[in-house]
Amino acid sequence: MISRQPGVPPRDSEGLLALSVDVEEWYAGITDLPSDVGTWPSRMDLGLPRLLDLLESTDTSATFFVLGHVAREHPELIRRIAEAGHEMGVHDDYHLPLWGRCEHDFRESVKKALDSVEQASGTDAKRFRAPCFSVDGRTLWALDVLEDMGFEFDSSVFPVHNPRYGFPQAPRFPYRTGRGGRLVEFPISTVRIGPVNIPFSGGFYLRALPLTVITACLKSLLSRGFPGICYVHPWELDRDQPSLPGGVLYRMRHGFEFGDTSRKLEALLRCMRFTTAGRVLAKVGV
Repeated sequence: MISRQPGVPPRDSEGLLALSVDVEEWYAGITDLPSDVGTWPSRMDLGLPRLLDLLESTDTSATFFVLGHVAREHPELIRRIAEAGHEMGVHDDYHLPLWGRCEHDFRESVKKALDSVEQASGTDAKRFRAPCFSVDGRTLWALDVLEDMGFEFDSSVFPVHNPRYGFPQAPRFPYRTGRGGRLVEFPISTVRIGPVNIPFSGGFYLRALPLTVITACLKSLLSRGFPGICYVHPWELDRDQPSLPGGVLYRMRHGFEFGDTSRKLEALLRCMRFTTAGRVLAKVGV
């Protein structure tokens, strides 16, 4: 975990903010089983190009965590990500949380996804994010697997309380993990109010919170010399996607402020400088 001694001035904030992208279909979370993928049509060729165009227009580099099956179904789009100079990573093979899975299944799934993403992108992709931020106190064994497989870093820990996910006991800033301490964990960014970690940095939170709140949270981290990481999904820039058949709460969480995401994300990228997770970790020297 990053720490500083009292009285030490914050490091230069340039290069301390990472942008990450979870490359998954618009229906991820409703239809996750491999046998169900394809129940609805793919819309990856709508949201992902729009996001790539936005990143190009704002001169922003990002880390893309790609599902293996998406890489096999849309290799031309994955190649475009890599050719634009973004950092490649893996989001597992299918959008299956780690809860209830075994180490062998996870290892084989990650290996298949890694092969698919690297073949499609033409570059290395040994960076990982678990679906649903499902690395928590129950699934820490997954970090040992990733370390054994030679992954550079993981960004699956979300140190918050949430009905669906969360590991509030985890450190809030990058730290070394795995049984050998060779894997770096880059937790999703939060701000701390009293004893509670508050999420703000992506997904529903980015869509629901005012831009002024998001930028204030990021500036709070930077003022103390701490790095931050935000996340988005390509489907959040696809305004015309069909409604999902899940419950009311899921549909609200998935679609809240849906049409506003592109504008808000562009404003965020123009007022604050983001880069890849790998570059941020190299700067902080975990």
